[in-house]
Amino acid sequence: MPRNPHTKQGTRKIACIRVGNVSDYDIAILDATVTPVVYFLTEDLETRSLIEGAAGSRPYFMLKPREEKEFVFAPHFKGGVAVEVVGDQRVAFRLSWRRGNAIRLPHPGVHSDQDFND
Repeated sequence: MPRNPHTKQGTRKIACIRVGNVSDYDIAILDATVTPVVYFLTEDLETRSLIEGAAGSRPYFMLKPREEKEFVFAPHFKGGVAVEVVGDQRVAFRLSWRRGNAIRLPHPGVHSDQDFND
């Protein structure tokens, strides 16, 4: 559920997405992808998080009822140039999730398209 497309880290604005659980149950975020592969999602801009994200590690976590978590968009690089510079300006985020108390009933993923043009 995108609410605030930017967050501040120091004096720099950083594009981000906030994921929240509005239900009364715990939910498990099973996968989070960005299409086309221009960005990856990371919890912060620490070196370890950036390396893991660039290597293909995807967020996997639990959210308690009414809890939110924010992720930063970090660009993929190809040939020393950020792919976001030469790529399309439209990206789609796909979150796959399931309710924490569901044993065998996976819920369909939530899909959100949003343009991020300054």
